[in-house]
Amino acid sequence: MADGFDTSFNGQSDAFVVRLTSAGAHVWSTYLGGSGAEMGLGGALDPSGNVLITGDTTSAGLAAGNDTIFEGGSEGFVVKLTPACAHMWSTYVGGAGADRCRDIAVDGAGNVFLAGDTSSDGWATGDGDTTLGDGTDAFAARLTPEGSLVWASYLGGTSEENGYSVALAPDGGLRVAGLTLSEGWTAGGWSTTYAGSADGFAARLSADGVCAWSTYLGGTALRSPPVSPWMSLETGMWSATPCRRDGSPAAGTRSWTGRATPLP
Repeated sequence: MADGFDTSFNGQSDAFVVRLTSAGAHVWSTYLGGSGAEMGLGGALDPSGNVLITGDTTSAGLAAGNDTIFEGGSEGFVVKLTPACAHMWSTYVGGAGADRCRDIAVDGAGNVFLAGDTSSDGWATGDGDTTLGDGTDAFAARLTPEGSLVWASYLGGTSEENGYSVALAPDGGLRVAGLTLSEGWTAGGWSTTYAGSADGFAARLSADGVCAWSTYLGGTALRSPPVSPWMSLETGMWSATPCRRDGSPAAGTRSWTGRATPLP
């Protein structure tokens, strides 16, 4: 690592960020981490070209500027860097259980939106679902441009969910996609019937974190292994790849694609 704000390897494993020119030349690179283990899972740019990275961490003392209290287990994190790789702020996301931020998006005002999964009770806040289901729920969250939590909402039922992707809508709301092992929790969407041992799901939330609709994505032929969905707000396309529980593709399976019509 060179010319970044942290060029020293910190612990068991670190996340990292590298900036290259359009020709592929190195501009700067930096570690992101503490004495534990970090995994970088998503990145985005804000309108000013600042870099935002999200993932999960087992390190105390990583965050500086917002939620700086590591509550144990693993927590999601977000780090904001300038275009020149100066540290602006960093924050933990989650509670006392196991939390992971898997995707990140930034709107035109610099607000930060996250998707991931959590087994932590009591940290979701706002007008959405603030009651954790049994096990692990997917979640969506919104941060200010300065990294303060505006709202966080659980997404899921009585079993287990993972949130894999987030996309922004023109009305300021967002879409979240992931996988679910729970039946009976979707409402108002294309399919509210759980079809297999693991289905994909998609949900639309308002700018305030209230779920407008949610739908299952899957059929009986995809009962196992689980499905990792991806969605594009711009094209209306979605795809799903059968995967292992850690999100890696499963051998001997096929991906599938479709197009979702807009719902109010």
